[in-house]
Amino acid sequence: MTGTNRSIRVWVIGGLTAAGLAAVTLPAILVAQEQPAAPAAPAAPAMKRPEADMQVMNRAFRTLMANAKDATKNEVSLAALATLEQASIASKGEIPPTIASLADAEKTTKLVEYKKEMIKLIRQELDTEEALLAGDNAKAAELVTAMNATQREGHMQFRGRRGG
Repeated sequence: MTGTNRSIRVWVIGGLTAAGLAAVTLPAILVAQEQPAAPAAPAAPAMKRPEADMQVMNRAFRTLMANAKDATKNEVSLAALATLEQASIASKGEIPPTIASLADAEKTTKLVEYKKEMIKLIRQELDTEEALLAGDNAKAAELVTAMNATQREGHMQFRGRRGG
C-alpha cells in the first residue's frame, strides 16, 4: 500500500466513522432539544391572604341572616350557604395577615388555632344547611346566630384592627 492510498483509506475510514457518529448522535441531540426542560421543583406555595374570600363570606352571611327564618326563602338561603361554605373552605387554607407577621413558632400555633376556628364555622354552616334541608328554619336561625358569634370571635382573634 502506497502512502497516498493509505492516506485516502485513513481519510475515508475517518470520514465514515465521523458520519456514522453524526448519524447516531445527531437524532438524539435533536430529540433532546425538542424536549421541554424538566420543570424546576415547585417553590412552596405562598399562602394567600383571606380578605377576598372573607368579603364573599360576609355578603353570603348577610343574605343568610336576612332569610334563614323564612321557609319561603330556603332556596336563597341554601344558595347563600353554598357560597359561604366554599369561601370558608378557601379561607381555611389561607393565612391572615395578623398571623403572617408572627415569628415561626408562634405563627404555627396561631395558624392551628385559626384553622380550628374555621372548622368550627364550617361545621355550623353544614348544620345550618342540614336544618334548612329538613325545613327546620327555627333551628337554622339558631345556628345562624351561633355562626355570627363564631365570626365575631374569629375576627377579634385573627383579623386585627380594620384598615391596619
